[in-house]
Amino acid sequence: MRTDHGEEEGARLQLERRWFALDRAVSRLQQECELLEGLVQAMHADWRASRARLAELSAARDQLEESLSRLDQPPPAQAIPASRALSSAA
Repeated sequence: MRTDHGEEEGARLQLERRWFALDRAVSRLQQECELLEGLVQAMHADWRASRARLAELSAARDQLEESLSRLDQPPPAQAIPASRALSSAA
C-alpha cells in the first residue's frame, strides 16, 4: 500500500511542477503581451500624428500648386476699344 501512496505523491509532485512551469510561462507571456500592447498604442498614436501632418502638408502643396498654375497662365488680353480698332484699321 505504501508504494501506491508513493506513486500518487510522485504524480502529484510532477503535476505541481508542470503547473508552476506553466504558471511562469503564462506570466512571462502576459508581460510580453502588455509590452506589445503599449508599443502598438504608441505606434498608433504616432501613425495618427503622421496622418494629420500628411494632410497639412498635402493641403499646403495643393495651395502652392494652384498659385503656380495661376502664375503660369498668360495675362488676359486687354480689350481694345471699338473706336481704336476702327481707326487702326483705316
